[in-house]
Amino acid sequence: MTREDRGMTYREQKESRAERLRGWAGNRVEKAEAVIGHNRIYTGDIAFNTQPGHIPLRARVIAQNDRAFESIRKAEGMASRARGIEGQLAESIYSDDPDAVERLTEKLGRLIAEREAIKTENAAFRKANREQLKGMTAWERDNAMPHRAYVGQNLTGVITNTRQRLEGLQRQTAAREAVVETETQVGDIVVRTTAARVEVEFPGKPSAEIRTALKGRGFRWDPVKVCWYGRDEAFAIEVAKEA
Repeated sequence: MTREDRGMTYREQKESRAERLRGWAGNRVEKAEAVIGHNRIYTGDIAFNTQPGHIPLRARVIAQNDRAFESIRKAEGMASRARGIEGQLAESIYSDDPDAVERLTEKLGRLIAEREAIKTENAAFRKANREQLKGMTAWERDNAMPHRAYVGQNLTGVITNTRQRLEGLQRQTAAREAVVETETQVGDIVVRTTAARVEVEFPGKPSAEIRTALKGRGFRWDPVKVCWYGRDEAFAIEVAKEA
């Protein structure tokens, strides 16, 4: 972890890592292309490249271009690692994500719906093919089903793990949010700071400009507590003053 990563959420650390990798890759490509471009006057010269014997300048140009192309290959590897991190970020839910509870709740709902769909399809298949299935062994019946038994079993395991993780986060969040450290009243707007987050409670729906500003600083809408929440208290108070 770099010094800049301290105080960041795990997602922010991963995003920072991907950004650094892309930056390093970009710098490598830029420098390598500059070398290749500078040497093009030689590499495009047929006489220079076909002249027999050892020519020190030609040897230096070849070595420089070799290093440049190797640097570009390393840059491609860095860019690939950055894409891998960004792919993980798109699919993963980290415990310190501000919206982890909401996203886990949505994920749990999707998983349960998927399991119910599997059960429904298998039940309909058994009903439609009752006579054929009777003469099969258990293994043959399982293989004949639209969804084999292990699919539902694996899905049940994922559901159990997701539910346990969600319940644990809900307990942690409830414990942290129970303690209000500060509360600032700015006109009709309340800015409330807890150990977990900063909440901005508007008397009504804020303007599109205010909502855009909040989203730009990482604030999200909490439909349960009917407030916007994020991490930057100073920004929240400033927004409340401007609203």
